[in-house]
Amino acid sequence: MKNVRIGVKLIASYVLITVIAVAVGIYQNYELHEMDKLDTQLYNIVAKALGEAVPVVAQIGDMQANMYKILLAPTAVERARFAQVIDSEARFVAAALETQKQWTLKDDVVSILDNSIKAVSVYN
Repeated sequence: MKNVRIGVKLIASYVLITVIAVAVGIYQNYELHEMDKLDTQLYNIVAKALGEAVPVVAQIGDMQANMYKILLAPTAVERARFAQVIDSEARFVAAALETQKQWTLKDDVVSILDNSIKAVSVYN
């Protein structure tokens, strides 16, 4: 390298730096795509499950309200109508809990969801 002129050394060093920068850029681009895949997976598993929880809680509240309506209903026809409403609400809750069970990653959460599904099945 002693016999090589300074201009050639400078050009070679700039080319080397450019190659390193391009390699780092390609690697970072690959990592960014991998992170995007993981983010999408996280959204599909966690965010959707949390979004599903809100209607379930509301539906359980409606089931409880309809239970009180059954107690206060003056006729058997009205009691039967509220019982049908509770049955359809219970089916919705059970289906939503089954969906959450598919999305969950922990075995203890699956156990909790199974117990919740059993508790809701009492209303069917």
